[in-house]
Amino acid sequence: MARTVVLRMTLRVLAVVLLAACGSKVRTPETVHLSCDGKDTSCREQGAMGDAIKEGFAENTQQCEANDNVACARLAAMYFMGAGTAVDQPRAVALATKACDANVGPGCTLLGFWYLTEQGVAKDPQRALALLTKACDLEDGGGCTNLAVIYHSGTGVPADAAKALTLTIKGCDFGDALGCGNLGGFYANSTPPDEPKAFAAFTKGCKLDNARACSNLADYTASGKGTAADKPTANTLYKKACDLDEATACVVLGAAVWAGSDGVAADPAQAKALFTKACGLREGSGCVNLGQMHWHGQGAEVDLAKAVELYTKACELDNGMGCTMLGVIYAAGKGGMPVDEDKGKALLAKGCKLGVSDACIGP
Repeated sequence: MARTVVLRMTLRVLAVVLLAACGSKVRTPETVHLSCDGKDTSCREQGAMGDAIKEGFAENTQQCEANDNVACARLAAMYFMGAGTAVDQPRAVALATKACDANVGPGCTLLGFWYLTEQGVAKDPQRALALLTKACDLEDGGGCTNLAVIYHSGTGVPADAAKALTLTIKGCDFGDALGCGNLGGFYANSTPPDEPKAFAAFTKGCKLDNARACSNLADYTASGKGTAADKPTANTLYKKACDLDEATACVVLGAAVWAGSDGVAADPAQAKALFTKACGLREGSGCVNLGQMHWHGQGAEVDLAKAVELYTKACELDNGMGCTMLGVIYAAGKGGMPVDEDKGKALLAKGCKLGVSDACIGP
C-alpha cells in the first residue's frame, strides 16, 4: 500500500499517511513545513530550544542580563513556549528583538517566524521576509530553511523554486536538521528523482535528529533507493524515527513486528506499544491497527468497544480504513453496535473518498 508523506517545510502541519497493516513503502515528499515556531521539536532541531533546555532558565536569564545576546535568543524561545517559566509572548518578542538587533541569527529566525505566523505579533510577511533574510545572512540554518518556505510558497514574494532549493541547501549546510530533511525531499521530488542526493540529505538530517528525515531514510534503505537495500538497518532507522515521535515510522515498525516480517521477530506486545504511540500522536493508521488487535484479539485482549472507539478516532483523523471499518460495523450491526444503515453508508462513502476502493459501494 502506497504511503504519502510531506516534505517538512510549510506551517508545521503533518501529512496524512494512508497505511493499515501493510509493510514499508517509500514515501514521496510533496509539500513543505516551517522550521521553528518556538514550541516544539523544530526549535530543538535548530538549536535554540535545545541549548535553552540544557542550560536552564536561570542561567540563560543571568547571561542575557549580562548582555549575552545568544542567551537572550534562547531565553526568548523559553518564554514563548513556557519552558522553565510562564508563557510570556511579549517578553519573548522583546528578547528575540534584542538578540536580532545584536546580529544573533536565531533571534531573527524566531522573530521572523512569529511575524510570518502571527504569534505574539501582528502578521507582517514583509517584515518576516526581512528578518529571515537577515538570519540566513548571519548563517543561521533555521533562518535559511524558513526563508526557503517563503519562496517555495510565494508568500509575499513571487514563488521561486530555484531560490527555495538554494536556500534549503544553505540551511542544511549551516546544520539545520529540518533543512536537510527538506533538501532530501526536494531531490526525491525532482524529475527524475535524484535518489543518491536525496539519500545523502536524509542521512545528514537523520544524524541531526530530524525525525522525518530518519523515516524517509528508512524508506529509502528498505527499498534500496540511493543505497543497497538493507532491511535490518531500515528497521533501526524506523525505531529512531519513532523514538523521535515520527508516528508513521512507529506504524511501519509496528506492522513488521506484528507480522514478524522484514527481518524482525514477531512481537505482538511491542506492536501494540508502537501502534498505541502512533495513535496517541494522531496517526490514524496506528489507531486502525490497534483497533484490529482488539477486534481480533491478536496481541491484545478482545475488546470490541475499544476497537470501535479506535476506528472512530482513526476516521476522525481522516484515515479511510478507519472509516471503512466503522462503516461495515454500523451497516451490519457488528461488535454489539445497533444496525444503522444510513450511518454505515455515510462512513463507507467517506472511506471511499479517502481512497479505500473497497468502501466504494456505488452512487
